[in-house]
Amino acid sequence: MTSLTPVALINSVAPLIGDLGSKFMLDAATMARANELGYEHPFAFYFIGRGGVLGDVDADVVTSAFAFFEPNMVRLMWDMAHKTSDSATAVGHYAEVCAEYGRQHISGAPNLQRFNELAEKVIDAVDPAGLSLFAGWRRVPRPDDIPARAYHNLHVMREWRGSAHVCAVAAASLNPHIAILTSKEDIEAAVQIAKMFGWSTPPGDVSTYRQIRDEVEQVTTRMQVDAYTALSDAERLEFAELVEAISAAHV
Repeated sequence: MTSLTPVALINSVAPLIGDLGSKFMLDAATMARANELGYEHPFAFYFIGRGGVLGDVDADVVTSAFAFFEPNMVRLMWDMAHKTSDSATAVGHYAEVCAEYGRQHISGAPNLQRFNELAEKVIDAVDPAGLSLFAGWRRVPRPDDIPARAYHNLHVMREWRGSAHVCAVAAASLNPHIAILTSKEDIEAAVQIAKMFGWSTPPGDVSTYRQIRDEVEQVTTRMQVDAYTALSDAERLEFAELVEAISAAHV
């Protein structure tokens, strides 16, 4: 294979970026840092650290960007977090935790500098319309050292697809709770994820929504195509190989 179409590239790298980019969020070191900073609950640090790029806004704004969390849970954690710090300060701490995770866990991956070059070429080409959380994180300064910068870029790319996915779910009029429950074939695993996101009342049989959920994934992918055309045919293949190498090297 000498090249990849944008859609083939997205199908290849999206699951890996989604997994890699989220690993620091629930890492033990992140939980410990939340405690060191004085947050009453580690999730409070998660909400203000990740969502603080939106500013010191009402919790409803955060709910609109995060989308899949039960709104009362968002308000509880967001308001709790603001007893400890403002949003800008929290984002700075969260970005530091993200960077340190990269130094500790992906430093052994090959050609991280080249990954950064290609990833930033794509990130900079994204039209931010409707992608508030991604747009906010794109404005956070990138670390100078290569492993930290690479992991930061993975996080930003994860926020990109996540923000696009929120738009696709909303366009399909798919309830966020149902979107979670149709995200996995194993319904019990999906129920547990939904509970972690604050949902407690099962909505019943969601099998009739699976086709809509599949269409949502396709729309999400289409929303990413234009930015990936910033890479040449050869660069798209190279980028896929680099992401796979980072995933394989993660410790």
